Amino acid sequence: MDINIEKNSITLFGKNEKLDVLVNRLAQLSGDQLYSFFSNRGIALPRKMNIMALTSVINIRLKTLHASELSKDYFQRLLYYKDFSETQMFNLFKLICNNNEYFKMYRRNFWQLVLLNYVGLNLLDGEIKYLKDLKKLSVNNFENYFQYISSCCQEQDNTFDGQDMDNLRELLVNSASHQDILDVANKYGLELTTTLKKYELIEYMKYYLSKLGELNTNLEVEIDSSTLAGLNNLCKKYRIPMSSNMTKNELVTYLFYILSQCEITTTSMNRIESLKMYEPLEFSIDFSLIRGFNRDDSKRIIHYDGEENDEFIPLTFESEDIENPQSQDETKASDTNSDILTKQNDNDNKNTENAVDVSQNNEKPVSIEQINEQPKSEDVETTDLVEQIEIIKNNEFGNEKLTKLSRSRKHFFILGITIVILVGLIIFLLWALLR
Repeated sequence: MDINIEKNSITLFGKNEKLDVLVNRLAQLSGDQLYSFFSNRGIALPRKMNIMALTSVINIRLKTLHASELSKDYFQRLLYYKDFSETQMFNLFKLICNNNEYFKMYRRNFWQLVLLNYVGLNLLDGEIKYLKDLKKLSVNNFENYFQYISSCCQEQDNTFDGQDMDNLRELLVNSASHQDILDVANKYGLELTTTLKKYELIEYMKYYLSKLGELNTNLEVEIDSSTLAGLNNLCKKYRIPMSSNMTKNELVTYLFYILSQCEITTTSMNRIESLKMYEPLEFSIDFSLIRGFNRDDSKRIIHYDGEENDEFIPLTFESEDIENPQSQDETKASDTNSDILTKQNDNDNKNTENAVDVSQNNEKPVSIEQINEQPKSEDVETTDLVEQIEIIKNNEFGNEKLTKLSRSRKHFFILGITIVILVGLIIFLLWALLR
């Protein structure tokens, strides 16, 4: 087997095939088929590989993320994105990438990564051909498919949930919610809740004090005879980082306490062949776009390194927009009335339309002299042109009162003709009846 990414080719049994065609075919396999192959073959994928497949898709989605799509707290946590664990990546994918297109992309990118690492996984040509020729079954949803892949994965040396154990503690404290931490524990069958029972707190206190060499017989008796409230006081007294109602720091601490008593199965594969697309996106976040309930969706909140011809300009707020919301409503009303006036004057000459358009965009109005210098169209009455000039001169262009005034002469003229016709019709009917 041989893979050439640049030429989009893979060699199986000495025959060249299109790499993307093979990847698409493998991506159509169900999670159950995938799990059956790897488990029967005895291949343990590094959990980091699954994180990389998720990362390749989330990278694309982050570039289009708007301020209102996540909470400010979640955007804060995204600052640690490059070190997210598998559980955190799974939760983030569900939150911002949970549609069919991103799901398909995840499956394709996963299989491409598997093929890139065929040497480390000891995959043979015949096995790839076997997978290629399998009858296609229906693919379940993302959550189900992810669980199958995750079940095929194992930790590498000194990792847990796909991330370096030495960095994971700080990562969870800074970037994980309470639920994220509980999800990590529950995924591996570890019983973890936000509250400790009395015997659990006693066990931890003894473990912690014994580790420091400070546990003696008298203190052990005091701990065993204390109530739950008394145990919390002893934790404060001896600076034990634990309590019965755990904070996030204490929750992470207790998780690692449990892990210290567990044996973690690891895979023998240490090196993962990769591409640029599988590396976490380097970016900064413009938190000025997150301002209470008024969030600006007109600009991206993520500014990623390496973008070209796409200058990232932080949003600036004018004092009038913040302090005087009423003026915004008046402006919207003005724009609406301006649109109505523009529609009514569709038959005006081209230069008059340009003057109205410029005024709508809050730019400098066309001068009266410029309008007077333009040749007058035969289809435009002089009175209408005078009305347009008066509107441009008025600083409150577009308000309802001025719009009514600009149409008053036409209305009186039409009303007069209507009255004359009605009076003539009534006279005719009376004459016909009397005759």
